[in-house]
Amino acid sequence: MAVGGFDGIQVLQQIQTRNIEIRRAFLSRNRALEQIRSSLYLSGTFVRDYLLDPESGGAELQRGNLQELRRGMEAALNRYSSSLSPVEENPMRAMRIELAAYWKVLDPILHWSPQERRERGYAFLRDELVPRRATVLEIADKIAAINEQELNGGDERLEETFGRFRRRLFLMLAATLGTGLVLAGVVASHILRLEKQARIRYEQVVHAQTELKELSARLVKAQEEERRAVSTEQNEDVGQ
Repeated sequence: MAVGGFDGIQVLQQIQTRNIEIRRAFLSRNRALEQIRSSLYLSGTFVRDYLLDPESGGAELQRGNLQELRRGMEAALNRYSSSLSPVEENPMRAMRIELAAYWKVLDPILHWSPQERRERGYAFLRDELVPRRATVLEIADKIAAINEQELNGGDERLEETFGRFRRRLFLMLAATLGTGLVLAGVVASHILRLEKQARIRYEQVVHAQTELKELSARLVKAQEEERRAVSTEQNEDVGQ
């Protein structure tokens, strides 16, 4: 029982640790994906504001915002890539390629003049930025679905581990009860054997005591008979 209890505590600790790891990994990847999505939406807003801003000072501000967003997205991608599962490698590679193409398309417009922004800005937003952003978001949704599948798969693996623990605990309890029953049978048999031996010895002692009493009675009777015989003989001698 002690071994079973110790083993059960260890297994439960493993299950709890694994559950915490799965949840933390899921939340970390989910936060990274949300950061990538929000950065994409913000980048579209910054690009739109940049293209619509005729002032060069405002354009510089939007360029700085875009560069900061790009660094944040790279950091989020690196965090997500640190705990990739095999099924996520291809979608993540595709996302990196699409994001690289997205930023590559954005680089030239950061040097447009106010006139170029007015003349080509709307067409750029419609034909380049929106479709590419939609493609990246679609890949992000696929990765999020895989991430959720990984979470569900982790739950299934935990359930399988817990099932193995239940079976092992049942076997341990069955072995403990079986051993206890065998031990109880052996002890009961030994007690019954000792009881039988004690009864036999008691009967032997009682029989010996009975025989001793009978022998004592015969001895006393023989002594009395001998005394009477001696007394009779002495009386006859005196009479003569």
